[in-house]
Amino acid sequence: MTWPLWAQPGLKGEYYRGTNFEQKVRTRVDPMIQFDWSTRAPMPELDWSYYSVRWTGQLQAPVSGRYVFYSQVDDGIRLWVGNRLVIDEWHLTPYRHFQGEINLVAGQTYPIRIDYFNDIRGGQITLRWERPDQPARWFEWLGEPGEVIPATFFRQPPRSAPPRPKPAISSETKALPLVWKTLAVKQKRLLTAKKLPSSQPLVVRSQPPSANVSPPINKQTVPATTPPALEQPITLLFDQSSYVLTESSRRQLDSVLAHWRANPPAQIDVVGHADQIGDRALNRTLSEFRTRVVVNYLRNQGIDSTQLRGLWHGDTQLLIDTNNPVLRCQNRRVVLMPYYK
Repeated sequence: MTWPLWAQPGLKGEYYRGTNFEQKVRTRVDPMIQFDWSTRAPMPELDWSYYSVRWTGQLQAPVSGRYVFYSQVDDGIRLWVGNRLVIDEWHLTPYRHFQGEINLVAGQTYPIRIDYFNDIRGGQITLRWERPDQPARWFEWLGEPGEVIPATFFRQPPRSAPPRPKPAISSETKALPLVWKTLAVKQKRLLTAKKLPSSQPLVVRSQPPSANVSPPINKQTVPATTPPALEQPITLLFDQSSYVLTESSRRQLDSVLAHWRANPPAQIDVVGHADQIGDRALNRTLSEFRTRVVVNYLRNQGIDSTQLRGLWHGDTQLLIDTNNPVLRCQNRRVVLMPYYK
């Protein structure tokens, strides 16, 4: 016998193609959040790279007190418990540990939602908790903190009752009394005969603008300038042997995105590079990953994929050919070159 989704213990998992929930491919119930997809895709409908999952349901607190939630992920995760954002790590990262805490009351159920995405190659995600009544363990630092949240504390929201059918209308109710019909005809005649005097034109009063609606742009204040064929290239630096965007690179991208939204380039070349340290083939792969990370970030921020062209050169185009570690960092870069028609 197969139980319906709402009757199964666990969380409802919605699996999507794309790192930002672009195309749903399957819905199922997962008893626990403990998956290792580092060498395989989550399911046949998905690829090994570029997918996202959203788990939703309810979490029952067994005891009152402070709960610490731990997540081990590759790449990004957001966790809400009781409509409160407990963990917010929505960015590319290698397999890392994150945590957050919240106070819960015994016996109460709280809405829970977990958003997860994986970008390049395989992904992993585990969700654990440390309950207030969990005894302290000696040498806990040798193992994983807490425990994987069991399915017994996950549940689906109660199924809502189906809408009640509308009562049937009897033939007596449908038939209007003759006096109602007469009044309706008279009212129609009065409305037709009543006309506005020609000296009083009809005025439509506009409603005050909503606070959420931006005022219209005065086109006269915007100078009509033609951008050059190629604007100044933008260079993003990376840490050694890493393809994760640094905070400074992320801020640099966000500042230039505002300009590109107002003046969309015809094409943006995203060119990845690496320094000369290490194996040449690995450096080429690292430069490819850096390019893909930046391209994916721009796509998620609204830049059309048709505007983007990704290239990578490994360590074949060094900006500075030196063994000085301070200067060598300038070779670990991605260069963005916007072109205008």
